[in-house]
Amino acid sequence: MKKILIMILILGLCALPWLVSELKSLSYAPQQKQVAEVFKVDLKNYREVDFPFQYFDETLKPGMSIKDVHQIMRGYELTFKCQDWGEVYFYFSKNEKEAFKYMILYDDSGKFESFITDDPYNSMGVSTSSCVKGLLLDE
Repeated sequence: MKKILIMILILGLCALPWLVSELKSLSYAPQQKQVAEVFKVDLKNYREVDFPFQYFDETLKPGMSIKDVHQIMRGYELTFKCQDWGEVYFYFSKNEKEAFKYMILYDDSGKFESFITDDPYNSMGVSTSSCVKGLLLDE
């Protein structure tokens, strides 16, 4: 009997990151629907657990201008610019601990390179240290 309880506990601990992610997405479901409307997409075509991650992954392309990125990154709550190399977008909340954060990275010529987001499975996350509120100029 003890072995079964231990196995159930281990399985439960292994599923904990997935469960936390699922619960977080449920609490943001209304905001996710609103953002999907802003993007003019059907939320059913994307993973709801981390929407709009998949949308950005499919839409943002290396080499895009800052202006093109700004046209895609809509519906956010707050933004930060990080010198001349990046921007951080807060979705669903202005609170750093509650928001889904996306950091957009630009190369030396100001073209989109890649993006990163908070990792829901551990404490690593997008940082706004050395960043100030606002967006990079999209000349």
